[in-house]
Formats: sequence, C-alpha cells, structure tokens
Amino acid sequence: MNTELKRGSIEMTAAMLISGTIGWFVLISGQPVTSVVFWRCVFGAITLVAIAWALGLLDRRHFSRRMLLLSVIGGIAIVVNWLLLFAAYSHASISIATMVYNTQPFMLLGLGAVFLGEKITVTKIFWLLVSFAGMLAIISAKPGQGFAPEDYLIGVALSIGAAFFYAIAAIATKLLKGTPPHLIALIQVITGTVMLAPMALAAPAPSGATQWSIVLTLGVIHTGLMYVLLYGAIQRLPTHMTGALSFIYPIAAIVVDRLAFGHQLQPIQIAGSVAILVAAAGMTLGWTPSLFYQEAGTRRENRMITCYLKYIIDPYKAAEFEHYAKLWIPLVNRLGGTHHGYFLPHEGANNIALALFSFPTLADYENYRREMAADPECQDAFAYAEKTRCILSYERSFMRPVFE
Repeated sequence: MNTELKRGSIEMTAAMLISGTIGWFVLISGQPVTSVVFWRCVFGAITLVAIAWALGLLDRRHFSRRMLLLSVIGGIAIVVNWLLLFAAYSHASISIATMVYNTQPFMLLGLGAVFLGEKITVTKIFWLLVSFAGMLAIISAKPGQGFAPEDYLIGVALSIGAAFFYAIAAIATKLLKGTPPHLIALIQVITGTVMLAPMALAAPAPSGATQWSIVLTLGVIHTGLMYVLLYGAIQRLPTHMTGALSFIYPIAAIVVDRLAFGHQLQPIQIAGSVAILVAAAGMTLGWTPSLFYQEAGTRRENRMITCYLKYIIDPYKAAEFEHYAKLWIPLVNRLGGTHHGYFLPHEGANNIALALFSFPTLADYENYRREMAADPECQDAFAYAEKTRCILSYERSFMRPVFE
C-alpha cells in the first residue's frame, strides 16, 4: 500500500470511529437535541473557520451566490438530519437508529434520479429491495428492554427521515463540484447556528464542566476534526475504499451502544441490519447480483486487466501531451488503478504515444470510469487536452497481463 493510500485509510478509519461515538456523547450530554445540535454548530463553525483560514480557503472567489445558496440549502438539510438522528437515539437505541440511517444511499438514489438525471438500473433496484426487506425485519422486531413499542417505531421513523435529509444535503453538495468541501461544511454549520439560535438560547445553557466539555467535543472533534479527516481521506482514496471503510461507522456505533448502555440487537434485528449494510455496500461498491451465484455453470472471473491506449498526437505539441500524461498518472492511481506510465516518441514515428494502466478486475475499471466522470480533476485533465488539441485520436484495447 503506497503512502497516500495508507494515510487516507488511517484518516477514513479515524473519521468513522469518531462518528461511531457521537450517539454516546449526545445521550450523556443531558441536553435537549436542539441545544446539542446548536452548540455542535457553534463550536464546529469556530473550528472550521480556523481550519479554512489555515488552508487559505477564506477567499472571496469561492463564495458565489450559487455556492452560498446551495450550501445554505444543504445546511438546512444536514441540521434537520442531525436533529432527527439524535432524537432517534433515545427512542430506538443508537444501534437501531444507525442501522436504519444507513438506508441513505437509497434516498440518494431516488433524489439523484429526480434532480441529477442519474439512471436507476436493475442492480440498484435489487439492492433497494434487499434494504427494504432489512427495514421490514427491523420494524417487525419487538423493541428491546427500556423501549416502548410506540417509541421504537417513532425512532425508526426519525432515522428514515434523517437519512432522507442527509440525501438532500448530499445532492446539494454534488451540485457544488469543485468547491472546497471545508467551506461547504462551514456554511452548513453557520446555517445551523442561525436556524437554532432562537430555540437554543431560550433554553437553559449547558451547566458545569462536564456538559460544556461534551458539546465542545461534539463541535471540535465530531465536526471540525471529523470533517478534516473525512475530506482528506476522500481526496486520497479511490471511491470503493472510501465506501468500504465507511461501514466502520455503524459497527463502531453498535459496539459503543453495547458497552455504554447494554443494548443488544435481537436476531431479527441483526438479520435486518445485515441486509441493510450489505445492500448499502452493494450500492456503494458497485456489486452486482451475479457475484453471488453461478451463471451457466461458470462464475464471473476476477482477473486483472490492463488498458492499452495508443495515441496519435500532434508532434508539435509533444510538451503539452507530456503535461497531460503527468496529470493522469496520479489520478488513475488515486481512483484504484496502477498506472504503468506513458511512452512518448523517441526514435521512429514522432506522432505515436502509448499508455498502460491496470485494474484488479473489469468491475474495478468500470467503477473507475464512473468515478472519473464525476471527478473534477479528471474533467480538468480532459479540458486541458481539448484546449491544447495535443491529441488527434486514440484507440483503446484491454489486455490480460502475464507477469510470470
């Protein structure tokens, strides 16, 4: 594992472990949910202002009207998401609230189809049905000790609502492609501060060092530090690794709930939770049902593939093409591939260049293509080639490498 992947994995793991403890801090704070979210926003805003200033992001060129409007919309959604999720903890336990909350990829699926024109495939519908079955299993279960049946169902409903509003915030963020994510988060928590100030300031403030230290931790650690770790990891890791490591969060939440409050999931709740997590993983990591059964007596092969690209370049723009090549090598590596380099003209034809890069499987390459289409740096590289016209044409082939 290279240094960037190792660092990104550590950052993502730390971010998810921090997220897994948030329910415990909310419940032991002894504060109303509105006050907890308000003070989280206040201290989170202070922390993110300091971070943005240190990174040189407090520049007026980042703050267009569109950016501010979409960030505020996302901020309203993320704050409502926090309010609903934090309220769900006391109704249905941290474990159940977190599991149901992990239906958020399917909320995002529906909203993405409506607002972004994203295609809903048969595979996505399959995982949606698996998740729905898991949800039915959780709803049909008897609430654990200390939870009344009506409270349990309220907690499940609150968690579903939290997932929906998270998806709205995610759509708003997707529409801000290219905007520093730290600034989006900063405007979101400022929006939350303004939203909740009338209610939170009318209620009793946290009292004593314990309550203040809890809300301070929620703002500085669970908001400021967690966002920095999360966004750092997203920039360094391919999407499939980010998706896989994100499931540390619900596992950590279950462990915390068991150790801190003695809550234990019933067998049917475990089955429902597993179904939701598997479905969410399938959506996030691009799994297809064919991975789980044999088709016509054969199983899908997971062989490494190497992409071979042959370019016809403008020989008078070889320097521009070399710059283009150097842009792509780290991008392919970041998105899960292994780039073997570009090969530019030296002796012989002066207008032929080659590139080779590999992926563990064809499915990984397909994931790379999807991620590439949505990655701002990849789109900038394409735009550079189009602007300079250094590439006249190219052809792509796929090879099965043999190394020994």
